[in-house]
Amino acid sequence: MKTLAYRRVSTDKQELDRQTWVIETWAAMAGAPISDWLEDAGISGRASAVKGAAAERGKDMEYYAALCLQNYLQGESLIERPGFLLLLKAVADGQYQRVVVADITRLSRDLIELLLLERQLRRMGCALVAVASGTGAIDTSTAAGWMLYVMQAMWAELEARLISGRTISSLKAKVAAGIKLGRPPAGWMKGPRGADGSPGQYVPDRAVWDRMLRLVALKEAGCTGEECAQVLGFASEKVVRTWLASWARRSAPGFSAPAEMCQWQGLAEWAKTENGRFRSNLLPVGSGK
Repeated sequence: MKTLAYRRVSTDKQELDRQTWVIETWAAMAGAPISDWLEDAGISGRASAVKGAAAERGKDMEYYAALCLQNYLQGESLIERPGFLLLLKAVADGQYQRVVVADITRLSRDLIELLLLERQLRRMGCALVAVASGTGAIDTSTAAGWMLYVMQAMWAELEARLISGRTISSLKAKVAAGIKLGRPPAGWMKGPRGADGSPGQYVPDRAVWDRMLRLVALKEAGCTGEECAQVLGFASEKVVRTWLASWARRSAPGFSAPAEMCQWQGLAEWAKTENGRFRSNLLPVGSGK
């Protein structure tokens, strides 16, 4: 009986060592050597298709249908874990008769997905073993093992929902306290906290501010996003749009721009010259800044 082991961690800071040790220990005790290993590192146990707005748009049903119909190529764009996708294809091809994980949550934290996966594996003659699920090894090839698997699948999604609820509550509390969430937009950085511990204001990042002013000057002179990217050396027009969106937020509460950094310093004339060169087809692609 060929056995495939699967490991997963949710963040890059987590290690796979514990799961490896648990699986290898079980394999040695059960006399079931591991034929191959698959893994996913830094990937959530819940697909984006079954969360939030995507689920509200019906993406979750598309995802479940792809699993249910074994049409993995059709659902491949929805399956964000490459190792998990390889597991599904390998089992569908009959390459393995047993899949081993350290814990059920390593496969997924979605109840429906876990139930569908177990049913698919059973129909294809493949047993699923979770070796450290709090109740000892769970083997779905037995009736008792299947019952424990279903119970653990419910707890897996419950845990995910509780974590999500706590996270949302924490974020709401931070917003209510005036704390800005996420990374600052391009061209900005978080300033130091106030003496009373209040959140710092966003201030211009001096390392990129001159480039930001040049971008704004080019746009006001009539250059397209693609032309701005060529002049300033941006990777794509999408980056230009991101930077311009940051500039549009400069007057929003919490953003502080020193007056001396908002002076055009002759950039308007420079931008008109560059725009004129574009209009005259004199500026080659990839020209300098």
